Amino acid sequence: MSRILPAALLVFSITAAQAQQIDTLTARRVAVRGTMSDSIIPQLVQTFSHRTIYCPVQIIVNHWTPPSFLTIQPILTQVPGVQVTPTSGAPGAWATVRIRGGSSLADTDQPLYLVDGLPALNADFAPGAAISEGVAFGAGPEAARVGANPLLFVPTEDVESITVLQGAVATAQYGAQGSNGVIAITTKRGGKSGQKQPLRVRYAGFGGVQQVRQRYSLLNARQYADLANEAETTARPGFGVPFPSPDLERLGAGTDWQAELFRTAFLQNHHLAFDGSSARTRYALSADYLNQAGVVQHSNLTRYALRLNLDQQLSSQLRVSLNAAAAHIAHTLPGQGAVAAALLAPPTLPARQADGRYYQTNSYYPYSFPGTFFNPLAIANDAGYEGTTRRLLLQAGLHYQLQPNFRVSLSASHEGAGTDGTDRTLFALFGGGPPPAPDNVRNTTLTTAATVAQLQLAYDHHFTEDQLLALEATAGSQSYRLEQTTQQLAPGSSYSNSATTNYTLYNAALVARYSYRERYEALASLRADVNQATFYRNAPTTTSWLPGAELRWHLHHENFLSGSQFLQTLTLWAAAGQTSNTGLVSSGLGSGVQAGQVVVGGSVGPPVPVAALPYPASALPRTTQLEAGLRVGLWQNHVLLDVDAYRRTTAHVAVPQLVPTPLPTGVGYVFQQRDADLRTQGLQLSASSTWAIGKLKGNSRVAAALLQQRVLAVADGPLGGGAAVAVAGLVVGEAPHPYLLYERLGVAASGQPAAGQVRYQDLDGNGRLNEADARYQGTVLPTRQFTLTQTLTLGRFTLDVQADALGGHQLLNTTLARLELPTGATNGTTRLLDRWTPTANNPDIPQASASSSIVLARYDSGTPQSAANLRLSQLTLSYDLRPTSPHPMSVWVGGQNLFVLTRYRGFDPNVSSGGATLLAAGYDTNAYPVPRTWLLGVRASF
Repeated sequence: MSRILPAALLVFSITAAQAQQIDTLTARRVAVRGTMSDSIIPQLVQTFSHRTIYCPVQIIVNHWTPPSFLTIQPILTQVPGVQVTPTSGAPGAWATVRIRGGSSLADTDQPLYLVDGLPALNADFAPGAAISEGVAFGAGPEAARVGANPLLFVPTEDVESITVLQGAVATAQYGAQGSNGVIAITTKRGGKSGQKQPLRVRYAGFGGVQQVRQRYSLLNARQYADLANEAETTARPGFGVPFPSPDLERLGAGTDWQAELFRTAFLQNHHLAFDGSSARTRYALSADYLNQAGVVQHSNLTRYALRLNLDQQLSSQLRVSLNAAAAHIAHTLPGQGAVAAALLAPPTLPARQADGRYYQTNSYYPYSFPGTFFNPLAIANDAGYEGTTRRLLLQAGLHYQLQPNFRVSLSASHEGAGTDGTDRTLFALFGGGPPPAPDNVRNTTLTTAATVAQLQLAYDHHFTEDQLLALEATAGSQSYRLEQTTQQLAPGSSYSNSATTNYTLYNAALVARYSYRERYEALASLRADVNQATFYRNAPTTTSWLPGAELRWHLHHENFLSGSQFLQTLTLWAAAGQTSNTGLVSSGLGSGVQAGQVVVGGSVGPPVPVAALPYPASALPRTTQLEAGLRVGLWQNHVLLDVDAYRRTTAHVAVPQLVPTPLPTGVGYVFQQRDADLRTQGLQLSASSTWAIGKLKGNSRVAAALLQQRVLAVADGPLGGGAAVAVAGLVVGEAPHPYLLYERLGVAASGQPAAGQVRYQDLDGNGRLNEADARYQGTVLPTRQFTLTQTLTLGRFTLDVQADALGGHQLLNTTLARLELPTGATNGTTRLLDRWTPTANNPDIPQASASSSIVLARYDSGTPQSAANLRLSQLTLSYDLRPTSPHPMSVWVGGQNLFVLTRYRGFDPNVSSGGATLLAAGYDTNAYPVPRTWLLGVRASF
């Protein structure tokens, strides 16, 4: 695959090879001279965003064997500083990609995605949960259901290379959109530039099964009945028990609700591609089909995708390119809360009645069920989400080589997407009425359109043999339009509303690079962004000037090191750059609530005109990033080591706050913006090695990152309230905290007041527990991250392994908090077997009781758990059936998420139900378990 990169900046992107190893230094030196052979750089993804080669280069990379993940996101963790967290394990689930911790608090921390050099897949609002002043016990934030993950639009078999940009200069050149990093995806072009290649047909397919990797250890029917009896006896002595002795004797294991709800799910993927080339034409055409059933009943995803990439050399100077891609995705999910309800459901009740209908405790109230209100199977199958997404992306480029050292490129794209979804929830007529009860139905139509145009001029000149000056100028525009219509159909309450958001970004940038004797390099960039929006901070038009600079010293070109047989690469560098975070389509709050909206009785009302509120435009957020690093290459660069340290400070980060405000209709609560300053700093390490022991060839890579995030300041809001007034989750000098927790003192022992009950610290000293005794705590971003990737080749066999480790953060499991409370109202974990009794004082599990003192529980400092984990993310063994044939064929077997070593007592420790909003992250609402996957596949070329 051939691609021309900007003259002023080439980010060295590393792709994979199953069968070929190369000397990376040779690749780098050849690239500097402007060509690269068909060699393969061995890694799936190994991107050094700050290690740049500044010259016009054509890179040719072929034969990348993409992993069997359904999107590219899981392999991004191979880049230091990149964390990937899914919202759940459901088919089509979104995943939050945070690069260096992100730069927002209430906004979504998504990076900018580029497809074949142009922004794409960014028009959808990333789902985020509303920021709350604490979450009710047993509940937590959940991301909105707005269709399938947009990255499913690009099948991994269509991907040629992936580049992750996170450095100060690289991101500054993308302006406001580069604040949270950039992920560039290059798709396969087909054939070879300027060469004739006959039509080639490629097929890649796999099938497999998915299973719930880990289940909760819950009480069986007899154990639960004993708990319920004890809880009732403690709360109301002498009033009888729910399970008298004759009933207890008949109880056995009871209903395994997890077994009733979960299933073994099958998935299959088929990809057929045609490509070739002539002296002037290159083409690639592909079709993809994916069908994935979910491990929870009533879940499924089906994708149909088509792609055409075409390059035509009209003359020796003029080339045109055309990309067209389309996809149709059908998406089905079970009702929200179905999994949590199955965990909480009493095992003493059957799943179905004798006639096959869902079991219900009262024939008059449909689906009635103790503890969970509805039968878990009914929640899963009779409620849920069904939606379809259609997406079309058209891209065109015109590239003119005016002179050998002067190039002009004009590119444009249009992306349109539409999602139609229906979310159905069960509605109980507890006040009466004949069954069946009507459902709550919400129909949502989401339409997005994005148009991008970009002009690029690139020029380089050698003043002498030792001096090179390269210049690049770009100018462009991006316009986005989002239309959302919601129709709510509920018993006795129906409404419909619609909203349209328009956003336009104009940008211009100049990049200059100077090199002297290949030893010293200097880069300077300046970008101007002009944002026009109808939604951001009461500032419909904003202009940002965003500079960047970098200095680099290649010591290995100095005379005292140039002849070293041991050290081939030694580079020191330092960089600084500024970005903003106003460049992506966003509400400015991340929660989907616009500034100026009124909150009455817990629901969001219509926006109040800005003129009616004392709400001036606030300062725009600005991120300043400083970094420095070192690169070392040893033994002909068979060992490469990269170390870099960075500090990123973002001023005027937007955080929402509810403020009581006089309105014409009385006193209401209005969302206002509070500004905070956020600092993120870290250390990143990347080490890779290519080696051989006899016939065994290997490539090893380790990526490690340490991260620290702190709130530096919280400013007063424009509507008052005082800077000293707390903002949810923000404590100056500490990491952003998502959890509002009471300080747990343990369970009172026998002989103490309130023996057997949980005690909490009375922080305000008023002798009673109230909200003033709760404090924001917890860290949801990992402070330590490690990834190991290993490729071993022996003869025709190749083994690929990816292992990931995270640590230093917590996760609050909302369902587990209820499962470990011995009320007898719901089922519980087997830890309740060791609950407090007068003769066995357990300091962690209170006494069984059905009284309100235990039912009205609260999250405390003992609720969040460490989410540290070590995961075998992927293991694949392939066998090359035709190693010497020009038409290779291989078969492979593999697995994903095979095991996780962790103390976390939930389905999976790497999940964030609240989506990409940092202050709503770190909650596990048990929406859908992350499954284990076994796969068998084949790849063939004809």
